[in-house]
Amino acid sequence: MKEVTNPFAEIKKVPLFGETLQSSAYSVHLKDELDYQKPWNEVGIVGKDYMLVSNKKIVDMVESVIDHSDVDFDLDKTFFNGRQFMRFYKAIDEIDAEVEVGDNLGIGVMVANSYDGSTSGRFSIFAYRLLCKNGMMSKKMFDQYRFRHTQAHENWEEELESAAEIIKYAGTNVKEFASTCSKLTDAYLDVSTVGTIRNDYIPKLPVSTFGQTIDRIYKDPDYDKTKPLSAWNFLNAGTNVLWHKKKQTVADFNNNDYVTSGMLQYAKDITTVVA
Repeated sequence: MKEVTNPFAEIKKVPLFGETLQSSAYSVHLKDELDYQKPWNEVGIVGKDYMLVSNKKIVDMVESVIDHSDVDFDLDKTFFNGRQFMRFYKAIDEIDAEVEVGDNLGIGVMVANSYDGSTSGRFSIFAYRLLCKNGMMSKKMFDQYRFRHTQAHENWEEELESAAEIIKYAGTNVKEFASTCSKLTDAYLDVSTVGTIRNDYIPKLPVSTFGQTIDRIYKDPDYDKTKPLSAWNFLNAGTNVLWHKKKQTVADFNNNDYVTSGMLQYAKDITTVVA
């Protein structure tokens, strides 16, 4: 499939026809304004009842919601591969969400959409580390709202706007996340700990990403070989690798969620053992 880099390009759903009848499937076409000979490109096949929502429409709605919230946000980054779309915003003001002294977390919100039916729409909270601007995603930890691209949910704008109430509690959500992560600072990162994390909490993480995470720990500008490493260092290294790639994929965001959620579970488990 030809890559169209403009996430706000015109989009349409076109019925498919066989030799003698119309198919129940529809083709989703994305316009490439720079290609005059072949401006329309197929990006997915969806069902008749699939409600196609443009990225522009969902962004306009979400930005209207966050503009009217009590929290001020700036655009952080946008991801689009022609089919899946994600946009991330980070809060301007800091909150009291320290993992350890001098290591504070901030509030972020994300909106997701897809043109090929691969994912449902989603609006959610995430955390980002102020020291290195790593985004940390976790569907298990952070509040979120999902809507389906079906005609039955054609009032999704009203639903999503109501669900945006989660912004009001985003600070509390991130503070709870920071509190859980603080347990990781006491888990020293020796060979045994790394083995436990790898085998029991993130066994499906690709070998290449796991290796890059370990490598990143020792390339961190703040790395001090005279001080013991912790599981918190591991989580930061993993999210740093996945969040700051020059050319990201959907898998990078999924792995970010996977690593973060796995490390949160590890933090909860070691807390239970200590207790």
